[in-house]
Amino acid sequence: MAKKNFINLMAIFAILLVNFWVANIVKAEVSTACPDEIKIYYYDSDGDGYGNAAISVLACTTPKNYVANNSDCDDANAAVKPGATEACNGIDDNCDGVIDENLATLTFYFDYDQDGYGSATTSTVACAAPSGYIATSSDCNDNNFLINPGVLEICDGIDNNCDGVIDENCHTIATSTFYLDADGDGYGSSTSSVVATSAPAGYVLNNKDCNDNNASIYPGAKELCDNIDNNCNGRVDERCSASYIYPCGNLKLYRNHGAYVSCVAHWTNQLRKQRMISDQEKIQLRREAAIKKFEDSWNKLWNNFQQKINNIKEKGKNK
Repeated sequence: MAKKNFINLMAIFAILLVNFWVANIVKAEVSTACPDEIKIYYYDSDGDGYGNAAISVLACTTPKNYVANNSDCDDANAAVKPGATEACNGIDDNCDGVIDENLATLTFYFDYDQDGYGSATTSTVACAAPSGYIATSSDCNDNNFLINPGVLEICDGIDNNCDGVIDENCHTIATSTFYLDADGDGYGSSTSSVVATSAPAGYVLNNKDCNDNNASIYPGAKELCDNIDNNCNGRVDERCSASYIYPCGNLKLYRNHGAYVSCVAHWTNQLRKQRMISDQEKIQLRREAAIKKFEDSWNKLWNNFQQKINNIKEKGKNK
């Protein structure tokens, strides 16, 4: 029993001796490698002398880009650090936990209609104007940019200039009715109009167009022989020009029946080339022009021929 106790005591002594020896060796090594006390250092990303508390290392001496403090509240901005001057920018520049403190402030008013005048009903206090706010509160209608202290008073039963008086020394603004010119021929349609101080895009002052979907139909246009009122005078094909189809023009240019027959020959040749009539129809029209030489009225000759042409055209459309 005594022998066993002796062995245990010797084992404990040996362990204590080893621990003492190891501790002294480590102490000697640390004393050699780290002459000063081991410290915590903090990474200074922006180089302003203040470190980031989230990034640190243990070291005997200060590592590169590290500092001994961790008081930087924005380590990505060198202008933000303890001791910096607080600016009116919505940022805690000096890292004291307060934004824009100890700065001069003003009351700013929301300018809903963006006319440069704010509404007294919506305001905020700040060192600089927030977006949509201005320093004046004199708008009496912040839903209408045409109503503010900077406009002329118009004779319209409204306090336009926000001085509390309606129509004082007011001005009359001339307005006109403008008409939509859908086909861009310079003449508007009577069915679509607006009242304004100046012509909106696509509008004109007149409403004389009788067909605002066709730019070739308007007052003053050339009247064509097409059963359409081209010049908007309320009449169809009066003194019309057939030169767009027929090369010889109006019957009134011809003073005798021979000239008329020659003209019909030209017309029918042109119509045949355009395949508007057949060879048989061309012969028949020329024959009728020739045998009616005893007609007293040139107008009857003209109307008769024109009616036949129209009938042929209609027949072609229905095929």
